[in-house]
Amino acid sequence: MASKKAPRSLNESEFQRVFKEVRDDINELQLHNKVFVGVLEEFGKYSKLGINFPAFFHAFVNAMRTDLVIWLGRIYNPEGTGHGSCTLARCLNVLRDNPQFFTDAAITARLTEAYREANPNSLSWHREDLKKIDADLATIERSRTRLIKLRHKVYAHKDLETVLSGKRDDFK
Repeated sequence: MASKKAPRSLNESEFQRVFKEVRDDINELQLHNKVFVGVLEEFGKYSKLGINFPAFFHAFVNAMRTDLVIWLGRIYNPEGTGHGSCTLARCLNVLRDNPQFFTDAAITARLTEAYREANPNSLSWHREDLKKIDADLATIERSRTRLIKLRHKVYAHKDLETVLSGKRDDFK
C-alpha cells in the first residue's frame, strides 16, 4: 500500500487562493441546495407538476441530488489521497499549523485602515481559535465517512456489493 503523501504547505497568499476556492464551492453548494429544496417544496404544493412531466422532473431531481453529493464530496474529501485537494479540512489544518498568519502584524496587514479605525478591537476578532478549529476538524472527520461511502458506492461508482446486497438504504 502506498504511503500517504504529506500535504503541501501553503504560504498565506496560497492559502487565501485555496480558501477562496473552498468558499466558492460552499456557496455553490448552498445555492444548489436552495434550488433543490425549493423544487421539492413546489412538488408538495403542486403535485401535478411531477405528474404532467414525470421524466423531466425525475431526471432533474436525480441530477440535483447527484450534484449535491458531488459538491459535498469535494468540500469534505479526505486528505492523503495522493492529490492535493482544496477542502475545508485542508483550510482548517493550514490555519491551525500557521500561527504566523495570526500575529498582530499579519492581521493588521490584511485589514484596511478604514476597517481598523471603525473597529478598534478588530485584532482580537481575527485571532486563531485552536479549540474551534480542532472541534470543526473532528466534526468533518465524523461526518464525512458516510458521505464518502455514499459517493463512492452509489454516485461516483456502482459498487458491486451494494448492488448485489440491495443495501442502498444504508446510505439514505
